[in-house]
Amino acid sequence: MASSLTITEAEKIIANYAFFFLDDCANWAESAVVFYEYVISFDDEVRLVWRRKITGASVIFFLNRYLLVLQSVITVASYWPVSNPQRVGPIRRRAHRAHDRCRVLGWLDLLFNVFPYFVWNVFSMLRVYALSGRDWRLASLVCLLMAGSVVANVYNLPTQRPDNMPPPYNCEVDNALTVAQHTIVELTCAAVVLLSRCTLIAGDATVLGVTWWKTWSIKKAADAARISTSLVDLLLRDGTLGTVIHPDVHTDPKRYS
Repeated sequence: MASSLTITEAEKIIANYAFFFLDDCANWAESAVVFYEYVISFDDEVRLVWRRKITGASVIFFLNRYLLVLQSVITVASYWPVSNPQRVGPIRRRAHRAHDRCRVLGWLDLLFNVFPYFVWNVFSMLRVYALSGRDWRLASLVCLLMAGSVVANVYNLPTQRPDNMPPPYNCEVDNALTVAQHTIVELTCAAVVLLSRCTLIAGDATVLGVTWWKTWSIKKAADAARISTSLVDLLLRDGTLGTVIHPDVHTDPKRYS
C-alpha cells in the first residue's frame, strides 16, 4: 500500500513538472514573439506615431502595445527563483513583506492580465461609434457586452495569491481558497467565465457586423462612382479605398474625438 501511494505521488509530481514545462515553453514562445515584433516594428512606430501629435488613438495604441510588452517582461522575470529576504523581528518582517519581490511580480502579472481588456473595450467601442455614424447606443451595447471579460477577471482576483515555490514552479500565482471554499467558488467562477466569454463573442460579432456593414457601404459607393474594386480588396485594405471615396469620413477629427 505504501509503495502504491509513493508511486501515485511520484506520478503526480511528474505530471505537474510536465505540465509546467509545456506551460513555460508556451509562455516563452509568446514572449519571444512579442519582443521580436516590438524590435522589428519599433522604427515604424517612431516614424508613424511618436513624431505625430498625441491623440486618443495614439494613447490607445501605446496602452495596447506596451501593456503587452510589460506583461511579457513580468512573465519572463517570474521564471527565475525569487529569494525572499530573511525576516527577523516584527518591524523588519513588515518591511520585507511590503517589498516581497514575488508578491509584487505576482500581483503585477494579475493586474496586467486585466488592464488590456479595458483597452480593447475602449477601442472596440470607439470603432463602432465611428463606423456607425456616432451612434452611442450601438457603441454602449458593445461596451457593455465586452465588459464581461473585465468583470470575470476582476471577480477572480480575490481567489488568486502569488506564492514563491520551489523550482520549477518558482514565482507562481496560486489559489488562495480553502478546500471548503474551492468547489463552490470554482463553480461560480466557471459560470462567470462562461457568461463573459459569451458576451465577449457577442461584442466581437457586433464589431465585425458593423465593420462589414460599413465596408459594404463603401463598396456600394465605389460601384456608384464606377470605381472597379472587389469586396475582398476593401477588406484587405481595411477601408483604405474609403479614404479616397469619402475623405471627409476619415479626415474629420470630430468623428473620433
